[in-house]
Amino acid sequence: MPTNAKRHARTAASNGRHAARTVSRDAANAGREVLEGVREQVYDVMESGRSQIDDMAESARDSIRSNPFQAIAIAAGVGFFFALIMRIMRRLS
Repeated sequence: MPTNAKRHARTAASNGRHAARTVSRDAANAGREVLEGVREQVYDVMESGRSQIDDMAESARDSIRSNPFQAIAIAAGVGFFFALIMRIMRRLS
């Protein structure tokens, strides 16, 4: 291979390696940016859900405090309902 052709081949190989490193670095940076965006969105959704659960729990507490007998009756009804379902499930199995 003539010297000039070798030089061109080395230059092309060097340019290819440099381009590959650049593309790899750019892809990694883009991936990090996407991951950070997704992480922030997940955090926001979690915080929103946590806030909604806290609001619902506070509302339930207030409702129980203002209507304790109704809360007891509802709890007893739910317990009876689940006991009935469990009894039926045991008979079927």
